[in-house]
Amino acid sequence: MILRRLSRYVAEQNWIAVAIEFVLIVLGIYLGLWLGNLNEDQQDRELYGEAFGRVIVELENNLAGIEAEQETIREHLPVVQLALGDLRACRTGPAAEANVQAALAPIEWDIEFILDTHALDQLIANEAFLPYQDADTRETLMSLISYIDQLQRYSIEMNDKLQSDPLSTLHIAAPGELSYASPDELIAELESGDVAGSSIWRETELIVPLEEACQDKAFLMEFYAWEVSAYWHAAAAHSLAETIREGLATLRDGRTGAETEGAAQ
Repeated sequence: MILRRLSRYVAEQNWIAVAIEFVLIVLGIYLGLWLGNLNEDQQDRELYGEAFGRVIVELENNLAGIEAEQETIREHLPVVQLALGDLRACRTGPAAEANVQAALAPIEWDIEFILDTHALDQLIANEAFLPYQDADTRETLMSLISYIDQLQRYSIEMNDKLQSDPLSTLHIAAPGELSYASPDELIAELESGDVAGSSIWRETELIVPLEEACQDKAFLMEFYAWEVSAYWHAAAAHSLAETIREGLATLRDGRTGAETEGAAQ
């Protein structure tokens, strides 16, 4: 249709009509490209908003996990240190034995940071999202991923260094009777929320007198190593939790500003 009109205008040497038709074609192409880019930008902005929302949820979940770890350390550390005090003094008797027995389960628990950074990684790595991040947002994202990765790596390295040979203390403390007769029984208890005890398979039990246990260096080292890990993880968790809280506050403020700017556009 357009070519037919142009051919007629050229044949008639109606150059004004040809010029107008040409301008209309160029404007149509430009308008089409502009609308296409606008639509693509809107789609990218929506995808960025979804990815940003996943980062917020991920950070909130990580923070909740760290806070739970902090609470567990607060609960277990006094139990372990009470038993360690009895062992260092080589105290005997029912009270000291009960203290040591109560600490056997906590020291089997590895303190560690298990944090998820998939959403952060995806948001940072996607170059299409860069236009929607101001300098503060970008800096906050990079700082968060760096600090989380660093402390998670240190946590793993510390546990590896403090890891002891589980066979070295089997002559002092060993697995006792089964807590549950079968996995089905355990599953039923888990579903009902009535899991009893601190172990879901076999409780570790002291199998020698305290006067012998307190002289065993490998056994005492289990307590010392766990105490070191508890102190380090408590301090690291405090720092990491504060960093994530500050990061969340910055990102939420930045998101509110970006949404306001996007709405204005």
